[in-house]
Amino acid sequence: MREFKELKELKENPSIEKGWDSKRKNLAIMFPNLYYGGIYSLGPLIIYNLVNGLKDWNCERRFLDYSDLKGFEFLGFTFQYELDYFNFFKILDKNNIPREKEKRDSWKIFFGGGPAVSLNTAPMEEYLDVFFLGDCEDSLVEVLDVYSKQLDEEGKENFCKKSFLESICNIEGVYVPGMTKVKSYGVVNLETAPYPLVQPLPLEENDEFVFGKSFILELERGCPFNCEFCVIPTTSGKFRYRSVEKLKEIIDDGLKINEREKVVIYAPSFVHPKQKDILQYLIDKKLKFSVPSLRAEMVDEETLKLIGLGGQKSLTIAPESCERVRFDIGKQVKDEAYYSLLEKAEKLNFKKIKMYIMIGFENETEEDLVEISKFVKHCCKLFSRKISLSINTLVPKNTTNSNKKPIDKKLAKAKFKKIKELLKDIGPSGRIKIKFSNINSSAIEGKLSLEEKSL
Repeated sequence: MREFKELKELKENPSIEKGWDSKRKNLAIMFPNLYYGGIYSLGPLIIYNLVNGLKDWNCERRFLDYSDLKGFEFLGFTFQYELDYFNFFKILDKNNIPREKEKRDSWKIFFGGGPAVSLNTAPMEEYLDVFFLGDCEDSLVEVLDVYSKQLDEEGKENFCKKSFLESICNIEGVYVPGMTKVKSYGVVNLETAPYPLVQPLPLEENDEFVFGKSFILELERGCPFNCEFCVIPTTSGKFRYRSVEKLKEIIDDGLKINEREKVVIYAPSFVHPKQKDILQYLIDKKLKFSVPSLRAEMVDEETLKLIGLGGQKSLTIAPESCERVRFDIGKQVKDEAYYSLLEKAEKLNFKKIKMYIMIGFENETEEDLVEISKFVKHCCKLFSRKISLSINTLVPKNTTNSNKKPIDKKLAKAKFKKIKELLKDIGPSGRIKIKFSNINSSAIEGKLSLEEKSL
């Protein structure tokens, strides 16, 4: 974690101002990392809009560099990555909040959500009272209603946390350590779920804010594919998407509220059956937009033309490995699909390709590393402009079917060294850049994902 400057206040627009009401309860949703990245996180925005839509509740967003938690009854933490657990402790310490649940005020409830704890609650069970697994739009409202009624009846001095937790432990998608017998995941209907239309951004921005003044548009959740290494089927449930009509309504209302000129599309696999209609609608409204990583086998030239018309100059793909390993882990996409996409991207004058590769899959051989290098080199021949290649170690997750063994750091370093050697003549450094992930950080992340006890 780099050095950061503590923010004194958040100067943002737009924001939800509800005014003072002594009877209103207060919830803080904390993104346990820095503000410049957290403002684009969809989870806190969903909770911010959802809770502020309740008459008896007020919600504010907090970040690692803006972490004042005074005056909140309900304190939530969204964990996108396991390494953010360490920031959780920093935030507690900065606010003089005891790490042990038993030493805190009984009427204050600490909860967690997000992909990391949806996969494995064990590391944080000693520090959080309740977890929201999967989608929380329905379960959070129900939990807050139970809490509000009990707090009004008993008051802060007599509030019984044990009784409250017993009352909510069997709600779908809610997990209370020691009480919930069977874990379940919340899954909402995207067509009827409330959308976070109010998306605050800083009045003054700089290059750190990578998406600039954009409106976040979530098309879909879940994924129709079954790649063995992927956690999305566990954390997001079955594949769901919003209708074109609903998305048009969200775009129109969201842009009216936020006054943005660009849209950032959120989609785990970006395979909405009407994706072309959606992109064309954005173009017709003279909006710039960016799309997520593409499934090479599902993108035709017409889609790429639309992406280019939306102002995006780079494309992202994730081949993961060589073709043999790719098929072995359930990502059944042939090399030829990637080659075809790159040929189209070259023809349509895209300026950059971002490519993601992973090493460390089970049964991976040295020959597979050679095949990866051949694949990458051929991609570089097909696309003559900039290529950014990111090579990462597979981080084991406890709910996936792929490798669940802790990362062997010595072996991972040897494989990185081998790939560096194989790619040493890949081309001019100005055109092709290779970045390797931090093996030590990946190893810690993997260990936390597999951990069976609290930190």
